[in-house]
Amino acid sequence: MPFLFVRALTILAIESPDMLVSTGSEIAVPFFYLGRLLGVRTVYIESAARVLTPSATGKIVYPVAHHFLVQWPSLLTRFGAKSVYLGGLV
Repeated sequence: MPFLFVRALTILAIESPDMLVSTGSEIAVPFFYLGRLLGVRTVYIESAARVLTPSATGKIVYPVAHHFLVQWPSLLTRFGAKSVYLGGLV
């Protein structure tokens, strides 16, 4: 896992993004945490496949995501007040 953080930091330093958007997968974790430290806006979109239970990645990045979008209203109660339902997005 430390290798992923080093690699993510290298990519973020080279690319210098204004925003990070992710629809999941554990690769989002180091990017979101490092991105937040570097002042990059972060948007997480919970997978449409997650209807009743949140993903592990969603739970991990929720604290650092600037915007947290869910694709099912049933997930609003599974996450905190920051989560927003906008319907099917992806």
